[in-house]
Amino acid sequence: MYLLAFIDDFFRETFFYTMKTKFGVFNKFKVFKALIENQIGKKIKAIKCDGGGVFNFKNFNTSCKENGIAKQTITPYTPK
Repeated sequence: MYLLAFIDDFFRETFFYTMKTKFGVFNKFKVFKALIENQIGKKIKAIKCDGGGVFNFKNFNTSCKENGIAKQTITPYTPK
């Protein structure tokens, strides 16, 4: 089992998703994006990730570019 966490920096809300494989990140991101945009009424502007392989799939990068989401890579294993 894998646990995926999305943290909203503005509201400081954390959303957790469980996955059987780590390759389901893109599908969970689409679910999270739809949830946020429908409930808050604002679009996601940026996403920060640790540069792991699950965030570097072609369809994930393409989706971010098509939706105007800036993808920022942070240093892995750091608290921020």
